[in-house]
Amino acid sequence: MAAQSANAATFSYGSAVGELLGISDFTINQTAIDTTNLGTASRTFIAGKNATTFTVEVQWSHDDHATVTGDALDGGTATATLTFGDGEVECTAFPTSVAITAVMDDTIKATISFQVTGTITIAAL
Repeated sequence: MAAQSANAATFSYGSAVGELLGISDFTINQTAIDTTNLGTASRTFIAGKNATTFTVEVQWSHDDHATVTGDALDGGTATATLTFGDGEVECTAFPTSVAITAVMDDTIKATISFQVTGTITIAAL
């Protein structure tokens, strides 16, 4: 597997395009359902439902991120698109956490965590 630069990564949520600083904890969790019974010698499992979460850090702009804060307050969803390396991930998601940081001599930043609802599409660019 070849290394790829994250320099061209982008993020959008609805119509807002974030000035992306980082993507972290993009996690797909697959539930394992135990199907072991008394007649099996070893534990057996089948795949259950999956759940996906991710976190982005962006430079904050109220105008660009009004949709994110609104959805965090009322539970709304939008299409989220993450582009990094040679791939793109698109999904419907809602923000579960919005943390805004403002310190002297720096830009205003936000760390936003999302819960994906439904399926995700992963495509090569």
